[in-house]
Amino acid sequence: MKTNIVHLSPYTLKAKIANSEIQVVDVREHYEYELGAIPSLHLPMAEVSGRIAELEQFSAICLVCKSGKRALAVADLLVSEGVDCQILVLEGGLEKYKEEIAPELILSI
Repeated sequence: MKTNIVHLSPYTLKAKIANSEIQVVDVREHYEYELGAIPSLHLPMAEVSGRIAELEQFSAICLVCKSGKRALAVADLLVSEGVDCQILVLEGGLEKYKEEIAPELILSI
C-alpha cells in the first residue's frame, strides 16, 4: 500500500484526539518533551528507526514536533520504510497548536 503523508491543522488534530481516532507521536528530544507536551507517545527522532514496530500497531499516527520539520522528516522515513498505517503531520508543529489551541503549552524556557 502506498502511504501518503497528510497534514493536519491544530483544530483537526484536537478533534481526532478527543474522538480517540489517532495516536499522537511526539518526536522532540527528551528535554523538550519534559517542558510541555500534548497527550502523546514520546519517541525522539533519533530513536524512531529502531522502534518502527511500535508504530505499526496503530492504524493512524500524527507526528508532532516544535515546528513540524522533524515530524515531516520522520514521516518521510516511515514512508520509505513501508510502515503500513496512516501517517499524519501536525501542520506548523506544536508552535501553531499552542497559538491556536493551547496557549498554556510550554515549548521553551
